[in-house]
Amino acid sequence: MSRTAWCVPAGAADKLSLGVTVMPTDLPDIRPSDALGRRVRSTRRAERLAIKNKSVPDIFCEKRGVPSLSVDRLDHAPDQDMTVIADQEPDSLGRSFLGWAVVRAEQAQQDGRTVLPDATLVNRYHASIDLNIRPDVDHWAAQKGHSNALASYAIWRERA
Repeated sequence: MSRTAWCVPAGAADKLSLGVTVMPTDLPDIRPSDALGRRVRSTRRAERLAIKNKSVPDIFCEKRGVPSLSVDRLDHAPDQDMTVIADQEPDSLGRSFLGWAVVRAEQAQQDGRTVLPDATLVNRYHASIDLNIRPDVDHWAAQKGHSNALASYAIWRERA
């Protein structure tokens, strides 16, 4: 069994006392039943999502032309650890992390999408949902279609 060396992000050392495991051995391949969480940040629509337990399609939509979606592999660490990681990666607008819109890998892999492990130095539980949009298709319309489909499967999981 191989071990991977990982860097501890700045400011993470104090989190270790909370029992956060820093980068153990490699994760297994993504299974169809794996929970994949799209991070939800504080916006008026996201707060309504949390109250009504319904997903909003925009949560599964990236900027125009971005070919994949970032998600967390939620079945491989406690929610407390995943929340610490999400809090360490603030978004560019300074919005607070609220929780995840969660789909199963088998749902994420429908309609030509693929799910790939995509660990980063900060988040070994990161994965990407590649949309695999053909070049001859209107990219924005295809992105919106994928976004609507994924949102229809999503359930809300609050931060720990």
